[in-house]
Amino acid sequence: MSAGFFQLENIVVEGYRDDANDPIKKEVFSNIYEKMIYIVLSRHANNNNGVAYPSVATIAKEALCSVTTVKKCIKTLENKGLISKTLRPKSNKDNNTNLYIIKKLSEVFKDIFLPQSQGDVAQSQDDYKEELHKNNYIEDHDNNNFHAKTKFSKKVNPDLDTFEDLFKKIGISFTTKNQLSVKALLKKMSVKQVTNYLIETYENIKNSPGVINIAGLFSMKIAKQERQMTKTVRQNIAAKEKEIEATKQFEKRIHLNDPITVFNSLSPSERLKVEKKALSMFIAQSSADEKIMLTMRERNNLMYLNTIKLQLEKALKVEER
Repeated sequence: MSAGFFQLENIVVEGYRDDANDPIKKEVFSNIYEKMIYIVLSRHANNNNGVAYPSVATIAKEALCSVTTVKKCIKTLENKGLISKTLRPKSNKDNNTNLYIIKKLSEVFKDIFLPQSQGDVAQSQDDYKEELHKNNYIEDHDNNNFHAKTKFSKKVNPDLDTFEDLFKKIGISFTTKNQLSVKALLKKMSVKQVTNYLIETYENIKNSPGVINIAGLFSMKIAKQERQMTKTVRQNIAAKEKEIEATKQFEKRIHLNDPITVFNSLSPSERLKVEKKALSMFIAQSSADEKIMLTMRERNNLMYLNTIKLQLEKALKVEER
C-alpha cells in the first residue's frame, strides 16, 4: 500500500542540461499533458515494480485531459522510449486495459548531465566525448561474443564509416535506411550510447526465439528507436500479467459474491487481519465508537459485518495485493 506519496525523478519536473555549464535546461516532455500522463502512469506503477495498467479513462480523469489527448500522448511517450505499451486482448477479442512499463528517465538518458539534486555534481556530455576520444571501444563477439574495435576521431559528429564497420561485424547491410536511423539516434544520444544501443538491440534480437529475419527486425527497431526485450524481461512481464490477472479474478470474485461470504471463507488468522483493517477504516470514516462496534459484534455479528461491509470489500482487496 502507498503511504500517501510516491517517488518521482527530479528530471521529470526540472528537465536536464546537456552540459553542466549550460544555463538553459531542456524539457523531456513536449507539453504539460505528456508530463502529467507520465506522472499518472508512474503513480499507478509505484507498487508494481514499474508496471501499470490503468484504463485510458482513468488516466484522462487523473491527468485532467481528454481520452483523445491521453491516446496521443501515450503514443509520443512510446516513441520517445519513456514507456512501453502492451495490448492485453481478452478471449472475446476485445482489449483489456493496456499494460504499461514506465522507464526510469535516468536510464533512458544515461549519459546526459543529470544532477539528482541541486548540490549534486554530474559529468557533462563534453567529459564523455573527451573520454571517447582517448579510448577505443572494444567488445568481443565470436558466435556468442561480438568483436568490435572502434576508434573515434575528435569530430563532434563522427563519420558514419565507424558505424559501417560495426554493421559489417554483425552481418547487417548499412543501407540508406539504416544510415538515416543512425543519424537520427546521434541527434539524441552520444556515440557510445548509440554503439551500445545497436549492439544490445542486435544481441537481444539474435537471442530471441522464433525470429526469422534478424536484419529486417533490427532495421525496424532502430528506425523506431525501440529496444528489443530480452527473454528475462518477457518472462517478468508474463509473471506480472499473471499476478495482475489473479488480483483481478479475486476482485471479481468479491464483486460477484457477497464480501461477507468471501470474508467468512478465510482462515481465522486472515479474517482477523481483514476485520482489523475494515473496522479501522469504518471508524476513521464514520467516527463511530469502537466499544459500541465491538459490542454489536458480540450481540449480532451479522449486523456488525453488514455495517462494515464496504470496508470489508476494500480490506479484502488490499490484503490480496
